[in-house]
Amino acid sequence: MKDWLHKKFIVKLLELEDPPEKIARGIAVGTFISITPTPGIQTILAIALATIMKRNRLAAALFTWVSNYITAIPICWANYTLGAIFLGRPFVTWCEIKELVKQLEGEALSFRFFEVMRTISHIFIPMLLGSIIFGIILGLLAYFISLPLLRKHFERKRAKRLEKEKGLATQEGPIVPRDSVTAKPEPPLQD
Repeated sequence: MKDWLHKKFIVKLLELEDPPEKIARGIAVGTFISITPTPGIQTILAIALATIMKRNRLAAALFTWVSNYITAIPICWANYTLGAIFLGRPFVTWCEIKELVKQLEGEALSFRFFEVMRTISHIFIPMLLGSIIFGIILGLLAYFISLPLLRKHFERKRAKRLEKEKGLATQEGPIVPRDSVTAKPEPPLQD
């Protein structure tokens, strides 16, 4: 699992050619979107938002996976709790959620659509508000944590490249463009 995560996620991120600031901003966008209650469309939303905001789209798409099948329930619960606190609403218990799910079975497409939406709003509105607050906080944290790490990585990468170029230059003499090595000299002009 660790090797798969490293190859598919970290290596792709570190191979990006964008400046560290743009990549870190993409990470922030992806982290923000991953916290929102938008399962199934988070990657699309992150890419769209990163495009509009001129952030790195791949970094944004990769970091939507902060929210996954393992983390979705704790994230949703944290979002709901934070939103309910901000709105001053009483918490919905687990038993009330199970009862709500029973009520909603088969009702979403019925003629009682507005009643269903009103029932869902008791949970969804606090969850949405909490996700915006929580998403902004985590997005900012992701940015400020990833930016120095990315800068350090790219600086090391640049230093290695310069060292390699310098080593080649001292071993083989001055670096000469390829065209000048393979090009045939022009014959002298004759009057």
